[in-house]
Amino acid sequence: MMNLLSVLQMDRFAPRFYIAAATDNMSLQKSRVFEDSLVHKNLVKGSSAQFMQIYRSREVGQSYISSVWTTLLAIAHALWLMIRIRPQVVLCNGPGTCIPLCIKAEVMVLRVPDFTVSSLPAGHENIWTFLQPELPKHMRRLKNLRHFYLSSLIAELKGLNLLGKLHIKHLDRVSNPMHAKEANLSGKQSLHSLYLSWELDNEIEQQENAERVLETLEPNPHLEILVIEDYKGTKFSLWMRELILRNVVSINLTRCRNCCQLPLLGQLPCLRYLTIIGMTHVLYIDHSLQDGVMMRRFPCLKNLDLRDLPSLQRLSREDGRELLPCLTRFKYNQLPKVELAMSSFSERLESEGL
Repeated sequence: MMNLLSVLQMDRFAPRFYIAAATDNMSLQKSRVFEDSLVHKNLVKGSSAQFMQIYRSREVGQSYISSVWTTLLAIAHALWLMIRIRPQVVLCNGPGTCIPLCIKAEVMVLRVPDFTVSSLPAGHENIWTFLQPELPKHMRRLKNLRHFYLSSLIAELKGLNLLGKLHIKHLDRVSNPMHAKEANLSGKQSLHSLYLSWELDNEIEQQENAERVLETLEPNPHLEILVIEDYKGTKFSLWMRELILRNVVSINLTRCRNCCQLPLLGQLPCLRYLTIIGMTHVLYIDHSLQDGVMMRRFPCLKNLDLRDLPSLQRLSREDGRELLPCLTRFKYNQLPKVELAMSSFSERLESEGL
């Protein structure tokens, strides 16, 4: 478990709750040591971790008959704990402790992959995650909805107070950009992760329509994670700039093959993780001009992942600027033309060819 946690971007998972069995003090001790190491290595700004214990479903050597009652007790304890914490991600090992937590986490997810719910019944106000190809009636009853996966009827998002993550698929099916505008993503102040994806092989949709749809999906300025996949337009939207994306820490642009330029991502003050994949015509990661003002580009970027960029020539269009001052990890693949001016940070850079 510690090995798994060590490779995660810990500043994206906060606060963190470590839960161990009531009879297991060693695991919590290791967790505290691990959290202290994160602070010591400056991987997190102060520890936001909390350490808790839960009844174990079954002790080693305990009879199966008596474990029925202890499992029920553990589930009841997990119920109280999960309602209190309301986690978005659960990592676990060891059945004695994790089973009650996983059961409770699963109960809080409404999955309807094989049939259509026409009307959401009363009493489901606390659903956290909803998976459904089409929206049923009374969706506004979901007061605590955190994660929503949508593939059609985008305008129906207007009345939802979404919390956490929103993934809108098949945007190529949105024929009228005004329907996308009615979703009112800019008004959903508690939304921190936005995933927008088109269908890669759909040739019916026009480039201009894709650009208008993306323009109407402007998020709120509190957004932290932005992912755009298989976008068909030739240019990105005007809202993809510092004013709207000033709090974004992670951006992933994948297979936006018709775009010739990236947004001015180098001006984003909080951007730490940048992934660019499969963009055929992009020449520079930072194409901005100096205009007489010396500015650092990508001032907080730590991880840079560039793959399948056959036309990329350089990281920056111009020389003589401070670029990527905080970069610590660079992953790359299929960059046949690139010329990397990496001498200024080569001593602290971990390069990784794929």
